[in-house]
Amino acid sequence: MDETFFGLGIASSPANGLNCEQAAIASKLREWAVAVLSATWFVNGVLSLFVQREQFVEHCQSVRFSMAEVAHSGQSWAQGREKWANIWFEQLCRFHHRKSTPLAEFTAEDAIAFLREHLRRKTPAWKRLKIIESLMYFRRFVQKTGLDDLKPIQLKLREIAQNEKLKELQTASGDQISDEVGCIDRSEPDVIQELRRAVRRRQDALATERAYVANVRSFMRSRGLKCQADFDSIDSRDIEAYLTDLAVDGNVARSTQNRAFYALLYLFEHVLKREMGEVDAIRSSKGKQIPTVLSVAEIQKIFSHLQGIHLLIAKLLYGTGMRISEVLRLRMKDFDFDQMLIEVHGSKGNKSRFVPMPECLVLELRRWMQSRRVMHEHDLEQGQASVCLPKALDRKYPNAAKELKWQFLFASHRLSRDPRSGVWRRHHIHRETFPGKLREAVQKAGIDRHISSHTFRHSFATRLLRQPTDIRRIQELLGHADVRTTTIYTHALSQTESRVISPLDEMVAAGATGGSEPSVQVVESMRIVSAKMNDLHRAEACTGDVVRRDSEEHDDASNRCVIVSPETQQSPLLSSSTKFFAETHPDSVSAKERLGWRESIRSSFRRVRLSLFQIKKMIVGRSGSAADCERGSLSSS
Repeated sequence: MDETFFGLGIASSPANGLNCEQAAIASKLREWAVAVLSATWFVNGVLSLFVQREQFVEHCQSVRFSMAEVAHSGQSWAQGREKWANIWFEQLCRFHHRKSTPLAEFTAEDAIAFLREHLRRKTPAWKRLKIIESLMYFRRFVQKTGLDDLKPIQLKLREIAQNEKLKELQTASGDQISDEVGCIDRSEPDVIQELRRAVRRRQDALATERAYVANVRSFMRSRGLKCQADFDSIDSRDIEAYLTDLAVDGNVARSTQNRAFYALLYLFEHVLKREMGEVDAIRSSKGKQIPTVLSVAEIQKIFSHLQGIHLLIAKLLYGTGMRISEVLRLRMKDFDFDQMLIEVHGSKGNKSRFVPMPECLVLELRRWMQSRRVMHEHDLEQGQASVCLPKALDRKYPNAAKELKWQFLFASHRLSRDPRSGVWRRHHIHRETFPGKLREAVQKAGIDRHISSHTFRHSFATRLLRQPTDIRRIQELLGHADVRTTTIYTHALSQTESRVISPLDEMVAAGATGGSEPSVQVVESMRIVSAKMNDLHRAEACTGDVVRRDSEEHDDASNRCVIVSPETQQSPLLSSSTKFFAETHPDSVSAKERLGWRESIRSSFRRVRLSLFQIKKMIVGRSGSAADCERGSLSSS
């Protein structure tokens, strides 16, 4: 049988015209080719085995890792569910004023009342579903009871949550219309839609829009109104009755009643296009509260329990006197490190102003700005760098939203949807984040006073009055439209600075000296000393005002040297304006004279306090050296 050489048609027999030598060579070539092919097949087989082994090992490792991750995630999920079950059970007991013990029983009616309270707080349905599921988990695995009376509540909330989710999807897919004023939700009543359009056309703030919409919604609920056509039968008597109910039944503050009135007035003028009429409602009788002022020691205690961004915000509130909304809206371009000033834009009344920058915060601000720069670079790489701009700057400068200088300094860690334009942007942190951390710090500091973010603003103004600083200058720093608003802090300062001898102290002093009342001369001396101290305070204030006015006349460009921030001041008695003027004008005799007046006033303070301490020591019958008296007087001050 003829054999071909690998299909080439070359036979090994001599019949093809090959001699024996050629046939032998062909046979050798065939053997070598078979050996090479066999070796190639063997090598390929070995390599494929290795590859399959590596893939098998990787597959086993991935399966092992995935199983470990599943086990870890399942364990974390179980721990998280048990944690939230305990949290919601404690809140349920706190809501019903019961002691939070693991064996405390609760019924379905208790859970329904708790859920209704969350519904009143506008808690979404999915979160209320999580609450009832956590309570069911607590009852089953912690209390180990077989009651299932919460199951119908769970099924109902699940249905409500699904309906809300479908409504959100419909809203995102097309229920919101976009016109010249931004996105408007078509599911809202037509009168609310027109109110939003009117507010946005007049370029009012977003907070104003939300406040007006909330007040109009409250009025519509109280009167059973559904649409704009229902307002045809509404007149001034309905408005008057509603405002009276707020003051009498609601017991609201005067500002809340005024806000409701102006929201309805805005609705009648710009939406309904008709006169509201004369309204003579019963006014709220709640008076204004005096501002709460913190001491330096209390502020230091609060600062010691704050960290990170919240500590920096608290220092800016106390060091500059800004509102919490103004601090959160600070952008990268608002800091002038050369002149040590901070620009405040879009504040209350849509005004702008300058505030002094505390020197002790320069390094901390620079570090935070550097971290904000890194976050912005990451946003640029991801293609999501965007920020809301005031007014029409986004049309005037199309790329300004991506520039670093327009970014918020205290930016949120996640993107948020602009309620007006519908664009996803990186906004600043929520304004409710800092108050929560502040409450925790106040509680840890052991301060049993009502303290909010605005308390730092009150303390800032009071410290400036003690420097002393002109009331007009404080009005400019705080951004008050009327100086009468600023004078509230002078009343708070007068209560702390006036030296009044309590009759109880006189009685205690009389009991310490053997039951006899102190002599008339001693009491009169104490009153004279107190009057002198008040006079010295007023003299110091007058001297500080004169020196400050002279320094402003000589150097108008250095206004920032007039005010010393409470974060950086060293002495409340010696104004920094006097120091600055004396150092920059060494040849001015008037400056030196006034500086000498200030030093003499300080020495007079010392002598008066020493006299007061000696009089008190004479009353209680104690003895001590002059140095002890002086140290005691200074420490008591």
